[in-house]
Amino acid sequence: MPYLFVAPVLIVVGIFIYWPLIYSIYLSFFDWNFVSPDKLFVGFDNFIRLANDPRFHRALWGTLIYIVALVPAQVLLPLGLALLLWPIRRSRAQAFYRVTLFSPTVISFSVAALLWLWIFHPLQGILNKVIVDFGGDKVNWLSNPNTAIWCVIVVSVWKTFGFNLLLYLAALV
Repeated sequence: MPYLFVAPVLIVVGIFIYWPLIYSIYLSFFDWNFVSPDKLFVGFDNFIRLANDPRFHRALWGTLIYIVALVPAQVLLPLGLALLLWPIRRSRAQAFYRVTLFSPTVISFSVAALLWLWIFHPLQGILNKVIVDFGGDKVNWLSNPNTAIWCVIVVSVWKTFGFNLLLYLAALV
């Protein structure tokens, strides 16, 4: 009887998660343009070309930077603030901070993207206006490969910060 209850979930997971994964692994051994009915078996040549491709190395480096910067920021920053907010747990100030810091978590991704595009806009962005007001030059935040990854990291931390903070505050109880 328990297998009958679990069967629908296993079927859905098998169809939408495991089958595409297995089929992708299968297709990685072929040279195919996804339109032609003919697939040419190339074996491990795709992997050998990938290992020698500089674009793959750049993507790997960007992923490494993202992980090394994002994981500690998503763990240590909310934990530190949770430890600072813990002593004021009975006051209204903590409730205010919780609501204020959790609000980015409940904002939809499309609204968050528009907000951050407005902040990082190269000509009329609020961040560039502040930099120019202090005598600096405008920065093309999202088009420069050196700054774009950090912008993505900042937005990711901002979007998940409140949820992680709430988890740490709940764990401190």
